[in-house]
Amino acid sequence: MCIGITGHRPHKLDSLGRTTTEPGFDGYDRANPLRVRIREEIRRETQELLDKLPERKRPHCYTDADYLDNFLRRAEWRVDYHELSALGVSGVALGADTDACGVWLRMGLPYLALVPFPGQDSRWPKPSRDAYAQVLAHAAGVYMCHAERPATDQQAGDLLKARDEVLCCVSDELIAVFDGSPGGTSHTVRKWDGFGGRGRLHRIDPREIR
Repeated sequence: MCIGITGHRPHKLDSLGRTTTEPGFDGYDRANPLRVRIREEIRRETQELLDKLPERKRPHCYTDADYLDNFLRRAEWRVDYHELSALGVSGVALGADTDACGVWLRMGLPYLALVPFPGQDSRWPKPSRDAYAQVLAHAAGVYMCHAERPATDQQAGDLLKARDEVLCCVSDELIAVFDGSPGGTSHTVRKWDGFGGRGRLHRIDPREIR
């Protein structure tokens, strides 16, 4: 079973919806109360899915096994993915994506990093780049969706959307940290809904966390 994650970037994760420059209430601070609570919810949703993990046969609504195997064999692996009964899949963007990787690492769930293109982190703050390097270093596998850096911001945006579509194609279940606002996460959720008949969307709405 492949568990995907999509979610908002740090600028939408200021603590409990408050906008302030006070230290500890910045969306880029992993210790802010909202991001801490979201990580708890990601862990809970993931554990519920693992507890229901099918032991033998992939349900008909899940990703076709041959398609998934053909995809996974193209990734760079540090483990034998054939031995995995469950796998996290993350686009490793700032915010919820990388937070989920940290949660999964602590849970002992191997994860695949779907990197949209080389240098995704080139404009990120240094602490975020350092955290990103750790996320990639601990990944069970890395899949580079596009081999070359984008030449323009428009191309970068297109490659990010293409990465999100890959995420939907290979995930059996999708956890979404989503408040309903437009953006990349909204695009991914719409793409997921368009598949139909797949595992349900496990939504974590930051507006409901108090």
